[in-house]
Amino acid sequence: MDKCPTLLYIGFSTHLSLPNSVPVGHVICWNLQQKTSESVYSLPQGLTSLSWHYEGRQFMCSHCDGSLSVWNLRANDKPVSVNYPHTRICKDEPSKFGPVTKVVWSAVKSSGDSFIIFSGGMPQQNDQQQNSLKNSSCFLTILRGQTTNVLHMDNSIVDFYVVTPSPHIADVPDPVAVIVLLENDLVVIDLKSENYPLFEGLHTLDLHESPITYCYYITEPNSIFYQNLLRLQSKQTSKRTYSQMENPISGGRYGSTIFGYNELIITGHADGSIKFWDASGCNLVFLYKLRTNRLFDRIQINASASSHVASSNPSKDVNSNIKFDSKSTRANSNTNDEQLQQMLLSDDNPFSIYSIKMC
Repeated sequence: MDKCPTLLYIGFSTHLSLPNSVPVGHVICWNLQQKTSESVYSLPQGLTSLSWHYEGRQFMCSHCDGSLSVWNLRANDKPVSVNYPHTRICKDEPSKFGPVTKVVWSAVKSSGDSFIIFSGGMPQQNDQQQNSLKNSSCFLTILRGQTTNVLHMDNSIVDFYVVTPSPHIADVPDPVAVIVLLENDLVVIDLKSENYPLFEGLHTLDLHESPITYCYYITEPNSIFYQNLLRLQSKQTSKRTYSQMENPISGGRYGSTIFGYNELIITGHADGSIKFWDASGCNLVFLYKLRTNRLFDRIQINASASSHVASSNPSKDVNSNIKFDSKSTRANSNTNDEQLQQMLLSDDNPFSIYSIKMC
């Protein structure tokens, strides 16, 4: 506890009987000088995180059952309140909720409203509990006063950090942004602007947005071709509206080009897209995305229509004319030929790129 450096609050979960049983949460107030516990808070559900109110009189716990509980510092017998933030979503029937993996209890300086940010805790459907549990980790919820905003992320949330203007723990936090670490990305959300827009990314796009099935590396590419890619990059406009505020992440220096020549990386993906990346500097810079699946949509439709007519030859499909370049595959991919053939001929990835040649 920051206001009393001799006390340490430790939160954990235990299983009373079997490993598969419902976990029980505990918070222990440990005296560092006397090396004894002063008080124990017993929580009915497993504890995932703990966050203090800036005044230091209460703390909030997040639980495995999707609930949030508030506790007074001087009363450890029962919580002040226990609520399920997403109960309103399940109006028809009671539902189970995914675990709230982390909670941060903050406040707005101008109005004094509470500002609670947590990840997970979304309702689970009875017939899809496993999928819903996984998807619950992709949601970040912002509770400001009586307003609730749920933000859906592209990947599961690993952790998040709330940025405040003051470094002093006793000041009203008044958060300005939240930095969210995802499995394959890092996003920064503006908490001061309406609708909570994102700050423009400081790094390249997700390289594995669609699984990479082929990679082609070029040193000193054709200068005209390279310059055209740079022009295409400058003309691209994002459909997303980014925050106009100053990015809260600062510092660092952009590295210079390691070698004196240009380098280009071309990646083929399972969805039929081809991406061009500038690898000349220290960072991999996205240049352009070419969608080749549009060229084969009509072929696939015609093939599926003919398959109904020519039912006597069901083994023939749109991929029957694919020829594999085994030499180039071994040189540019860790996947062996048999695995690659099976993946490319499957219905799941009909447009996968397996070879790229520059003419």
